[in-house]
Amino acid sequence: MPQKDYNPVKELKEVLTHALPGGNTYHPVVKKDEQARKLNALDDQLSDEHFYFVFNLLTNELEYVKNASRALGYPDQEFTVSRYLNCVHPGQAIQFNMIAHSMYKILCSGVFKLQFSSQKYMSLIALRHYNGEYITFKKTTSIFQYDKENRLLAQLNEFSKIDVYEGEPMKPRVTESNGFQKDDFERMVFQMVLKGFMEQKYFSEKEFEVLKHYAANESINRKQLAELLEVTLATIDTFNKRILTKARNTFTHSFNDVREVALYLKKERIL
Repeated sequence: MPQKDYNPVKELKEVLTHALPGGNTYHPVVKKDEQARKLNALDDQLSDEHFYFVFNLLTNELEYVKNASRALGYPDQEFTVSRYLNCVHPGQAIQFNMIAHSMYKILCSGVFKLQFSSQKYMSLIALRHYNGEYITFKKTTSIFQYDKENRLLAQLNEFSKIDVYEGEPMKPRVTESNGFQKDDFERMVFQMVLKGFMEQKYFSEKEFEVLKHYAANESINRKQLAELLEVTLATIDTFNKRILTKARNTFTHSFNDVREVALYLKKERIL
């Protein structure tokens, strides 16, 4: 199982330091007045159930934090990267961080042509309110700044409140955009997420095999699974027991069986 002293802020900093080395020179493309018009338009639509911020990848800091105080109960000036990451529900933190890190590695590489505000990543996310309650928000992330080499420098994150969190999956997806190879980008991101998930050994290779079979065929039974993997029914029972225990601990969900775990991971784009 992964180490319990995992520090999401430290790991994010390491990812960004590698993706955007400090010795490089970055020439921003998006003009400040264009950014200001976008933020002003968001301000006109703000309500108690909406907030936003810009994440500066070069400084690893949140900028232009607006309305977190009304939507989540935290003063805007105190809503930092650390506070934000620690507000994410423990059951979503693993895939949330892995998806974010994968996207940064890819979008800072210059492989894809970037466009201001048009390319969007969407998902649901559960954030802890100041009162301790977890609330589900629709999160929309878009390009806010990039350089002449098509390296992401800053992203805009918008949040719209949906309701009290009840275990909904994140349902991550990328919207279509002119000049942006959506399918290629999604494939790269989620292949990287799966690779990272396996490297962290949340499940063993055999346990992953079991989960993949359940995800691919919801009606598969223990006997069929044992035949496919060339093991005994007792071994399948052992795999199922281990998977269920690990999944409940890792995602803090009360899964009823392994099939439910597999379908959850499938919805989260891990499998």
